[in-house]
Amino acid sequence: MKNKTKNSTRAAVSRYDEKFERAMIRMPIGTRAMIADTDLSVNAFANDAIERQLKALEMFDFEDDIKSMTPPKEVDGKPVYNFVDERKHIKPGRWWHDVVFFWDDLELNDLFIRFMDEEEPGNNNYKDGCRIIFDIVDTSRYEIVDAKYTDEELARMTYKQLKKIPEKDFGGKQDNADKLKRKFRKYLYKGEKQPLYDFLGVGQE
Repeated sequence: MKNKTKNSTRAAVSRYDEKFERAMIRMPIGTRAMIADTDLSVNAFANDAIERQLKALEMFDFEDDIKSMTPPKEVDGKPVYNFVDERKHIKPGRWWHDVVFFWDDLELNDLFIRFMDEEEPGNNNYKDGCRIIFDIVDTSRYEIVDAKYTDEELARMTYKQLKKIPEKDFGGKQDNADKLKRKFRKYLYKGEKQPLYDFLGVGQE
């Protein structure tokens, strides 16, 4: 019975260890004391720092983004717009109502379609398509922002200092979707066109 208990304990410890990867790191003298001031263990501190850095790196991983954001062929019975095959979507009437442009953000999709309705008179009913307009709006959903700190500066900061830094200050690919939607709403509900045009970078009215 004694041996059985020992064996089951060893097996449980082994199964637990299999969930983790181990690494030995060298830290400058005094680092352990600074970490102790944060009330975190060295392990917890290191894991938090690693997670933050991996998230920052994911902002630049466009290849993985593309793989994970592969659009479906249709949403709610409507085909998802593909600018490569745009001509097959163009039909008489307001054809853009029968296409889903932003399948991953249906609120933005609805605002974009309303925007297309407003811009229709000056665009000849989009008989030649809307690829350029779509591309401009789609591109404006994100921007690449430079980091405010160098790696050397970040390395010298304490954990408490790092926690105070806003996510955007780490740089990388920033999500502008909420700003874009606010600009669309101001255009559609208040008639404020210029702020949207400026945001999209398409010049004057």
